[in-house]
Amino acid sequence: MIKEILKETLLFSSFSPEILSKVDQMSTVVNLPNEKTLFHQGQDAVTFYYVVKGLIKLTRISEEGTEKVIEIIRPGHFFAEALVFLNKFKYPVQATTISDTELIAINSRQYASLLKQSNASMFSLLGAMSMRIHQLVGDIESLTIYSTKSRLANYLLESSKHNSNQQFKLDLPKSTLASRLSMKPETLSRALAYFDKYHFIKIENKSITILDDKGLSEFIHQEK
Repeated sequence: MIKEILKETLLFSSFSPEILSKVDQMSTVVNLPNEKTLFHQGQDAVTFYYVVKGLIKLTRISEEGTEKVIEIIRPGHFFAEALVFLNKFKYPVQATTISDTELIAINSRQYASLLKQSNASMFSLLGAMSMRIHQLVGDIESLTIYSTKSRLANYLLESSKHNSNQQFKLDLPKSTLASRLSMKPETLSRALAYFDKYHFIKIENKSITILDDKGLSEFIHQEK
């Protein structure tokens, strides 16, 4: 089952059946309930992961105990894969589920050994990491340049991209989404209410429909 899932991913799509079988042998399926910590910040990084279903939040914990959401990992994505290149490294973030979640856990050391045997495998990993870095650079730009409403507008448009009817479920707790967008929960609630009031979006329970994507896009650039 693991091999069949991984061969459809960007990271493993170029692998031969023989190499995929080796990856299968170094992998396990992990099922976790909601609000379960997968690993702690500072813990030895011996495994990287692929999300089959569910949601993972990656957070940094300050010395004062404040939690900052760095990234939300959704189904179809890997995380902690960059640590494959580092020996005796520790996770720089904490990973916690925010829904019932199924993961594939891959042994980092065994995978690093496999990379030495295959140039194609190495380039696949570098390509996946480059895409991840590009996304994170975009996130940093959004957080540093855009206003709070603009950051939310950008998030809403990105979330609706893969839905033809521009409707999607707001599947993150408001506190988590607020932290990810670097705003307070009450600021997020006011921004959502603003977009709903002026018919940029329609909110029904946890379902959001984009009514004016052009308006939201223009709003982002006006509010820089």
